Amino acid sequence: MEATALMLPSVRWQEPKVTSDSDSDSDSDSSAEFDEDNKVASAEVDEEEMHFKSRCEKCKTAQQSSEYEKITPSKISKWSFQIQLKGKGTYECSATGLVFEVSEQALVRYSVLSWFQFSEFLPDSWRPAGSIWNVDVVNKDPSVLQFIHFPHSLCLAEPEHELSFSVLHVKDRHANIESTVDFTASHVKWRVSSLSPVGLIIPSSLQVKHHALVLIYKERIKSKKKISIFHVFLASNDGSEIQAIDEQVLSSHKILIKMYKSAACRLGEKFHCLTSKPKGQIEPPKLEFVNKLLASKGFFEVRFGELPPFELFLKDSDCDEPLWSATIREEDLKFKKKPIVKPRRRFLPFKKTQVANTRLEGKLQRIRSEYVQRVSISVIKGLLDDLWQQKVFSTEDKDTVMNHKIKADQARCLIDMVMGKGERASQIMIDSMKERDPELCNTLGLISSPSLK
Repeated sequence: MEATALMLPSVRWQEPKVTSDSDSDSDSDSSAEFDEDNKVASAEVDEEEMHFKSRCEKCKTAQQSSEYEKITPSKISKWSFQIQLKGKGTYECSATGLVFEVSEQALVRYSVLSWFQFSEFLPDSWRPAGSIWNVDVVNKDPSVLQFIHFPHSLCLAEPEHELSFSVLHVKDRHANIESTVDFTASHVKWRVSSLSPVGLIIPSSLQVKHHALVLIYKERIKSKKKISIFHVFLASNDGSEIQAIDEQVLSSHKILIKMYKSAACRLGEKFHCLTSKPKGQIEPPKLEFVNKLLASKGFFEVRFGELPPFELFLKDSDCDEPLWSATIREEDLKFKKKPIVKPRRRFLPFKKTQVANTRLEGKLQRIRSEYVQRVSISVIKGLLDDLWQQKVFSTEDKDTVMNHKIKADQARCLIDMVMGKGERASQIMIDSMKERDPELCNTLGLISSPSLK
């Protein structure tokens, strides 16, 4: 396989830093339901929110991969999955769009990573064309996994004479740019050389259009005035991009509620403008859609001083024809409230239990990025032992964490799994960290957290 080696002096395995904020008071949006990220409230749960199946009539992506057997994966954390493949064949993950070709039965684990973590490895002459993944085969030789078909974000309606996909393959402190086998309107086929972070790339010189998403977040405000504020992001249709925006939203000082409206569109890498009915205050007037590695993603801020409905229109700066539109109605802003956790004791009021749960998981979420950067391997192993002894983690859970080859991925998988297991798990992890690494806990601001009684 043809490969170009890239060698760099150091590696920074980290995420965008999450800024902590104080607990917010109740306001007009207080009935919003909070998901595992705590600061991003969900109007509705979308099982495929990290991979919107393209329905592009121009390049017919909806017709791709119909011959593959679709398998629903088990969810390890928000961005991590595993899938049991029953024997030799080709299988498609229904949640991510990944396609695996295996020579025999295999358990495959995989997670979406952030491209920004690997910015040092990607030369300016290349840019992402899809997500970057960490894929592993559990307790078997990696050669069992022969090919991976990665979903890409490009719209191939207009043929590119010299279009070619490659992959960035990161191994320890080195990175290779490797060739691919073939591509279709929806996927790129890569022959597995070894298993470590790998993501689709294309030459920066190519002028292409992307299957893109318009992601809308409503700002949660305390004012009793009839003011609605929305943050509107433009993103390529891939999990790494969606993950990066989620991380950016979490790191802000504002609480944003994710809106689930019609999202898909087709965008070129150029400036676009957003208009509305009734006319709202929109800043900036134009926003460039680019598929580059950016520390922070730009967005439109839209303000209305009246009641809905609000109509939004995304347009090419050179054309008045809308590329995307959506209507936000009053019922879209009435978020359903679901109990976060049932009280463990009859004499504990539900409201207190709910607040405690929100604070504990929220505290872990707010320190997540810095924890991933600073925690040591020995502390990770100690936390796993404590969680196993307290019957929070099973032996399989411990293996899931330690099967990751990179310390940052182990730390990220561990904290995500703990947050997914609820209040008790979060408190046990905090108590264990206080005992095993007081200096780290002091740095993370966890020393003041009460212990579990």
